[in-house]
Amino acid sequence: MQQGTIFVLVLIIVTVVSTILVGAVTVSIVQNQIESRRSSGLRTFALSEACEENAILRVLRDPQNYAGDANLAVEDGNCDITITGTFPNRVIKSVGKIGGFFRNVSVNASYANGQLIINSYQEVE
Repeated sequence: MQQGTIFVLVLIIVTVVSTILVGAVTVSIVQNQIESRRSSGLRTFALSEACEENAILRVLRDPQNYAGDANLAVEDGNCDITITGTFPNRVIKSVGKIGGFFRNVSVNASYANGQLIINSYQEVE
């Protein structure tokens, strides 16, 4: 009788410890996935901003003719830059893409007296 009780007690302890370990591993995996997605989102946003800044420089050099770039490859991603509006008012949009992540940045700018004036700079949906 005593051996049967000890066996059941050991079985219960092993089950509880196994459940706790499985829970801890699951939480660790979920946290890792969340951090990976957050990191990818931040990298994609940084890419989109870098492409936006590149586009602003290109507009400064050629304010009337630069129309943007499609599939501009940068490191492990790419971005699309579109320029809309008529000179001197321009809307410069950049879409950064890394894997399945997309981030959009838009700048409203106007060109006057040889200067590009940034009226707004924001992330858009």
